[in-house]
Amino acid sequence: FEPGTLVLVRDNSVQPAPPPPPAEPQSQTLTDCTVTTQYVTLPGTPRGTLVELTATAYVDGGYQVVVNGMELWISADLVTPNGDCGG
Repeated sequence: FEPGTLVLVRDNSVQPAPPPPPAEPQSQTLTDCTVTTQYVTLPGTPRGTLVELTATAYVDGGYQVVVNGMELWISADLVTPNGDCGG
């Protein structure tokens, strides 16, 4: 080869497979759980009022709750669980 000539060489070495993605946290369905919090404001209640919400699921540090018919997620750090709430 002459100086300044670019030579492309195929790399036939075997590359290790990438690690698998982390597993998705599994949701635990709840049937007898409510959570109490002051961080959700419902219509007609002053801000900071303790409210009790039905929790329908738990996933690694958070609860799925029902607020006015909508399912939302709230951190377990912001609630007091009541009943069979997993976690």
